[in-house]
Amino acid sequence: MSDSKDELKELLNRIESLSAQQQVFSVELESLKLRAMKMQALGVVEQRKAEAQSPPEPEIKEPEQNRPYEFKYSPPPVIEKTSPIPPKSGVKQSSNLEKFVGENLINKVGIAITILGVAFGAKYAIDHDMLSPMVRIVLGYLLGTGLLLVALRLKDKYSAYSAVLVGGAMSVFYLITYAAYSYYGFFPQLFAFALMVAITAATVYASLKYDMQAL
Repeated sequence: MSDSKDELKELLNRIESLSAQQQVFSVELESLKLRAMKMQALGVVEQRKAEAQSPPEPEIKEPEQNRPYEFKYSPPPVIEKTSPIPPKSGVKQSSNLEKFVGENLINKVGIAITILGVAFGAKYAIDHDMLSPMVRIVLGYLLGTGLLLVALRLKDKYSAYSAVLVGGAMSVFYLITYAAYSYYGFFPQLFAFALMVAITAATVYASLKYDMQAL
């Protein structure tokens, strides 16, 4: 009986000893865990510092010869259309002036001189009694007819000059008809009026054919 009590007492003592040792081990284990966690945290911080201070590693590019060829489309260059250089205003004005003088002014001056020559010639012949009245009127109509024929012949190549000649011929017809009626009384009033109307109609027709309002 005493042996059983001694054995039980020894077991209880051993249990208490082991429990005390277990508590010591638990405290030491927790301490080691805390120390390990601190060291781990410090290691992470130092690693981040080292990464921040160390230069980045250069990127290793793949060699060009191993890369597949990439086709890049480039649109064709846009060529701007340049407008032709406009002529200088002075040159254009000079050209227009030369055209006006060559094609219009000289023609009109020439036909005006012709009409005045016919008028003054007729007056001179009347004053000096060089030609008979009938011959004067016939020559006037022949001169107007000649101008009209020349104008019709030049119409295709020289339309502007031909129009001026037509206007001169109609003017000569007007002057001769007026002289034949007013000075010599060759025509009666009704016939002279009808002849004037015919000359006017012919002039309007010519202006429409030549498309020139000046006629």
